[in-house]
Amino acid sequence: MAHARRKLLAIALSAFLLYGFIGSAADMNYAEPAAALFNEFETVFFAKADVLISSGAYDHAPKSDIEILRFPFMELLEALKALGGNTSQEVVSNSEAILVGAKDFRPPAGLGGVHSQRCYIVILRTPSKFNLRQHFHQAPSASVGGSPVWEWSAKLGEFGEEDPRASSFFAAQVSDSYLLVSNGFKELQVTAGNLSSPKNAAILARIPDWKFISQHGVWGYRRYRHSGIVDREAAGLSLVTESAEALVFFIDLNKQAGVLRLLSSSTDEKIATKLSEEMRLPKFENRGPRAWEARIPLGGDEKSFDRLGAMMDLFGFGAYV
Repeated sequence: MAHARRKLLAIALSAFLLYGFIGSAADMNYAEPAAALFNEFETVFFAKADVLISSGAYDHAPKSDIEILRFPFMELLEALKALGGNTSQEVVSNSEAILVGAKDFRPPAGLGGVHSQRCYIVILRTPSKFNLRQHFHQAPSASVGGSPVWEWSAKLGEFGEEDPRASSFFAAQVSDSYLLVSNGFKELQVTAGNLSSPKNAAILARIPDWKFISQHGVWGYRRYRHSGIVDREAAGLSLVTESAEALVFFIDLNKQAGVLRLLSSSTDEKIATKLSEEMRLPKFENRGPRAWEARIPLGGDEKSFDRLGAMMDLFGFGAYV
């Protein structure tokens, strides 16, 4: 299944619209939007804008490897493109970075990507020139925290080839700082409320190595939930035991490698060994009593493509073919 999923990722990426390079995003404090997503979602993925919109390699990292890392954000860009005009390009060109939170992973009907509830937070450049209202002809359908919410639909194959219904999307611009887009109104509403929550600092305090991880241009963090799982394979949990607490990923550009860390409540290294062998990942090395780390060289070849794709499976961004 893992090998077959890589093929679908390759097909999807070949159709992904890339935009012109606009330069490196300025460093910002991404703590508040990250905490807003950690409070609601199991997986949080982050990428600076220039990682998403560059038409080539990113800071010497091979193009094919970077394209895999754009996969969690493809639904957002395709949804914005469905609004017509240059909405998608305008959003990314006015952004510093984009985060996505994902939860409730479910298999598609037939072939397709894993379905999940998602909310994207686009961190807008300061001062922002983007105005969401200009991209809609209809009136807002609701509001969150005083910000109008617009709703639209698009056929993106979100539910699988055997379920052709259109996807629903909801968007709100929170002041001049954030654009929120979600495939569920409830998720949009909760995330908007979380942005100014006094609990944000406490949430990030429970994320090991947060300050180190957040310095990277691409990172992912999954805090495992082991109850209420609909389908363990779709959720990327078929090889993961209940002792797994978190999975962390970031790009180390200095060493041209993706770093995958597994954090566990147990000192048993069998889970790390199983992931390495079954997912064909590099061997996990011990990094403490309950931590293991594997490094995926960014080689721009089939091996690195497959390994990065396997990593996406583990974060809930897999696909069935």
